[in-house]
Amino acid sequence: MSKLKAKIGFGDDLDEIQANPEVVLEDENFKSEYSRNLLHKNIYEKSTIEPGLRDRLNLGKHLTVPVFYEEDRLFKEAAKASIDEMGRPYSLNDFIRVAVVKAAYDVLGKEEADKILAEQFNLIRTESTTPDEREKEREKRKQEKKSAIRSDANEYPRSPTKTRKRKSPDELASRGRKSNTKPVIG
Repeated sequence: MSKLKAKIGFGDDLDEIQANPEVVLEDENFKSEYSRNLLHKNIYEKSTIEPGLRDRLNLGKHLTVPVFYEEDRLFKEAAKASIDEMGRPYSLNDFIRVAVVKAAYDVLGKEEADKILAEQFNLIRTESTTPDEREKEREKRKQEKKSAIRSDANEYPRSPTKTRKRKSPDELASRGRKSNTKPVIG
C-alpha cells in the first residue's frame, strides 16, 4: 500500500475497488433488503435510539398474513384471555408478535434468536427499484435458493422435490368439491 493511500485512509480496499468496479463496500451501520416482489428496497440504519423509545409503527416493518374468519376469532379470543407482565390484556398485535417470537425461539434456539435480536436496525426509507436491480436480485436469489427443510421433516418422510398431482375437475366433483379452474370450451 502506498503512503498516499494510507494517508487518505483507503488502504487495500481501494485496490479491490479499482480491480472490480462492481464491488460495493457495505457500511455496517446500514443494511438494505428487497421486498418479496422486488419492487421496493428497504433501507435500515443501525439503531442508536434507547430501546424504550423505539417505535415499531414508525421504525419497523408491517407484516400481513391472510387468515380465515375462524382463525381471526381464535386469535382475538386468545389475546383477550392473555395478560402481559403488567396485568393488562394483550392487544391482538402484541399477542401475535409475542406468539411468533416464542415460536422463533423454539425453532432457532435461544443463542441464535438472541444473536439476531441483538442486531437492532430501524427502517429509515423505502425506495422503488429499477429493472436492472430487480434482475440482479432475481439472479442472486436463484443462485442462493436452497430447498427449505422443515423442523419436523423427519415426521413426514416425503421427498422435497415431489410435486403434487393436480386433481381433475371430475375427480374433485366426485369428492363433493368445486374446481377453481374454468373448463375449456371449444
